[in-house]
Amino acid sequence: MAIEPVVYRVTDARYLNELLFRMEMRMVGSDAVWKKVLQYRASHRLSLAPLETLLRAPCYFTMTEAISQKVEQGERMLRRFAESLEAGSEELRRHALGRSLSAVNAFEECEMSPLAIKSVLNGTYRGNEDFHEPLLRYHAYLLELFSSRGEEALPDEDFLGEALARMEGVEELSSYYRSRDFDQRPSRLWRFSPSADFEYCPMDRIEEAMGNLLQSLRNESPLLVKALSILFFVSWLQPFDSHNDSLAALSAKRLLASEMGPGAYLLPIEPFLQDLRLDSNRTNVLLETRRSGDLTYLLEPFLQRLSRETKDFEALEKSLAREAREEPAPPEEVAPEEPALPDEEEEAFEEPAETAPERKEEEEVPVLEEEEEVLPIPAKEAPRPPRKETLPEPRRSAPLPGAKPRLSEKETREYAQYLMETDPELSRKQASFLASHLEEGHHYTIQQFKKFARCSYETARTSMDRLARAGYYRKGQVKNRFVYTPIAKGERQ
Repeated sequence: MAIEPVVYRVTDARYLNELLFRMEMRMVGSDAVWKKVLQYRASHRLSLAPLETLLRAPCYFTMTEAISQKVEQGERMLRRFAESLEAGSEELRRHALGRSLSAVNAFEECEMSPLAIKSVLNGTYRGNEDFHEPLLRYHAYLLELFSSRGEEALPDEDFLGEALARMEGVEELSSYYRSRDFDQRPSRLWRFSPSADFEYCPMDRIEEAMGNLLQSLRNESPLLVKALSILFFVSWLQPFDSHNDSLAALSAKRLLASEMGPGAYLLPIEPFLQDLRLDSNRTNVLLETRRSGDLTYLLEPFLQRLSRETKDFEALEKSLAREAREEPAPPEEVAPEEPALPDEEEEAFEEPAETAPERKEEEEVPVLEEEEEVLPIPAKEAPRPPRKETLPEPRRSAPLPGAKPRLSEKETREYAQYLMETDPELSRKQASFLASHLEEGHHYTIQQFKKFARCSYETARTSMDRLARAGYYRKGQVKNRFVYTPIAKGERQ
C-alpha cells in the first residue's frame, strides 16, 4: 500500500514513461513499482481499435478519473476558444491565424518573415515567390472552411483529397497516397528489422494504416482523444508525398469543427506539432508513443501548448476591450494635422477645396487645367463599387470573411515596413502612403500624396508616377486630374 501514492503520481499528476520514472524516483525496487504502474494504467485502458502502431501493437488511451478530468478540461478550453473566434473581432481572428501560419511556415519551409505573414493575414501580401504558395493556399483554404458554416462531417479520404488538392493548387489530383518511400531505409531494413522508430510509414502499409486511423474516428472515445490521434498519426505516417503536417492539422480541425462549429478551423493547434518536432524534451514523447501505442503521452504537452495559446488570446481580448473603452471616438474623426500612416484613407473624389497656392501649383503642370470637381472614371458606374464579401481565389491572400479592409495604426506601420523590405527602391514616405492607400475600388490623386507626405506638388507627382511604374497603381486621367487606381496582386505584371 505504501507505493500506491507513487503509482498515482506518475500517472495522474504527470504521465511519465519508464525512463523518466526511473530518473525521478531513484528508489530501490523500482522494477516492482513500475509493474504496478503498468497494471494501474492497464485497468483504465480505452482501446482505440483498429488503430495500430507500425509494429501492429494496439493503440489506446489511459482514462483514469484524473486523466478523464484533464481531457474534459481540454475540450472545454477548445470549445470556448472556438466560440470566441467565431464570434470575435477580426483582429482576434488574425491573432489566432497568425499563430497557425507561423507553424505552417516552418512545416512547408516557406521562409516568410513575420511581417510577410502579417501581410497575408491583412490581405496586403504582394509577393510573387513560388515557395510562399503553400502558406497562401493553406490560409485561403482555412478561410473557406471557416466561412462555409455548414454541417461538418468527420474527416475522411474525400476531405483529405480535397485538402491535398488545395495545398497542391490543382483542381484534380493525379495521385493520392504516396507511392514511394522518401529514402532507402524501409526497403533495406523493414523486412529484416521492423521498428516503430521509423519516422514514416513504408509505402506498402500506408493504405491499411490510414484506413484504420479513419475508422477509429468513429469510435465513442472523447473528441480530444480522436483529435490527438489524427494529429499524431497523419504527421507520423506521412501518407502523402508532401504537406503531411499541414494535412494533419487540417484533419484535426475538421474533426473538432464537427462538434464545435466553424470557429474550430481558426484554432492555433499547429504549434503543437511544431513543439513535438522541434523541442528536444519531447523526443521521448514521440518515441514512446510510436513504440507503445499509448497516446496518453501526447495529452500533457498538448494541454500545455493550448493553455499558453489561450492565455495569449485572452490577454489580447482584454487589451482590445480596454482600448475600446478608452477611445470611444469613431475612427473617421481624424484631425487634419494627424501625421502619416492614418487609419482612414481620404476619399479620392471628395477632396475639400484646395487653397489658392495649391491651385497655382497644379496650374503649372501643362496637362492640367483649372480645378474642377472630379467625376468617376467613365469606365465605371460608380467611384467606389460595393465591397464584395465573398472569398478571393485560393492563390491570393485576403482578409477574413466580412472583415473591414482598413488596418489598425500598428498594422499599417508593419505593412509599410514590409513594403520597404520587399521593394528596397521605395522611400519611407512612399511605403507609408501605400500602406494606407491600396484599397481596391478606390482612386487616389497627386494632391493626396502631397498632403499626406507634406511635400511639394512636383515631388508628389514624381512619387505617384514611380509607384505606377512599379505596378502598385494604374495611372489614368479624369477631366483635369490624374488618378491612380490600385492594382490587385494577381493583376501585376
